[in-house]
Amino acid sequence: MALVRQGGVGLVAVTLGHEGALLAETAGVLRLPALEVPALGAVGAGDSFLAAMVLALTRGEAPREAFAWGMAAGAAAVMRPGTAHPRREDVVALRQRIGPL
Repeated sequence: MALVRQGGVGLVAVTLGHEGALLAETAGVLRLPALEVPALGAVGAGDSFLAAMVLALTRGEAPREAFAWGMAAGAAAVMRPGTAHPRREDVVALRQRIGPL
């Protein structure tokens, strides 16, 4: 939150693995718990989180909505073995599980 308050950045997202993730923005801090999914691998989960969040922001989504898409993509990546990419249908279904923010 200090980075946001200092004006250096508008958003800070921090993933915490099985403990969820945090989003700091001018409106405050949002913490979401990790989605419970079958864990087959963790390779690329953080990258998937970041890619989905940046894509949503680029498409004009609000920061909290983008954060939710990041959470969904990270969890979908955990559901895949090895270095397999998350499946779109899994990301969409997990985003729906998060609900409105």
